[in-house]
Amino acid sequence: MVSIKRFWIAFLALLPLVVVQALYTRRKTLRLPDAEGPSSGTTGSGEPALRMLVAGESTTAGVGVAHSDQALPCQLARALAQQSDRTIHWHADGVTGCRLADVEERLHRHPPQADLVVIVSGVNDTTGLTPLARWRSTLENTVRLAAHKGARVVLLAVPPMEHFAALPRPLRTLMGLRAALLNQVLHRIADTHRGCDFIDWRIPVTPEHLASDGYHPSASGYQAIARDCAHRMMAHGIL
Repeated sequence: MVSIKRFWIAFLALLPLVVVQALYTRRKTLRLPDAEGPSSGTTGSGEPALRMLVAGESTTAGVGVAHSDQALPCQLARALAQQSDRTIHWHADGVTGCRLADVEERLHRHPPQADLVVIVSGVNDTTGLTPLARWRSTLENTVRLAAHKGARVVLLAVPPMEHFAALPRPLRTLMGLRAALLNQVLHRIADTHRGCDFIDWRIPVTPEHLASDGYHPSASGYQAIARDCAHRMMAHGIL
């Protein structure tokens, strides 16, 4: 388990270097667009049908792939339909660059009409060093809003940022530690809320699983993440 103290000791010791690396990375990293295509669809043919909302950041918007049918929401719907033999009506609500507080605000303005709400957030809160107390309180509100009308809520783990090729070391290592801290909070919140699950997906982060920016998943990366998440969701009895 990662400790807050360990993170801040390492961060402050390396502060001059990581500031330079962060500025360089921000300037040099390739900016990829959101995926084109519809933000909702239906896959599968079995009954009963399930309505799934995927809300979150750039991975929800499909950054890293050309079309939305290659992005995480559609890939996850497809994997769940295959593994559960059910029809999945999916909708993606993704905004590139957003933090969890933005997801919370969107859920507040537009209460979800879904049976299952999947929250995909944390990378921007990691790089933006969102205080853990704020992350926790925002997460509590987000789960409450997502569970509108009794929806099951799934919190996907923040990606292992220590494997992001676009980030130089030691910045990459520090962001990996910070992401792990956010994941610890995700896990604790899920444990204390009935009908909420933390899915700590893990796939080998290989070059073919990363898009050309070295930061977002590629089509094969999204597919691998979706299949692993679907498998773990089925094991949790979510479907």
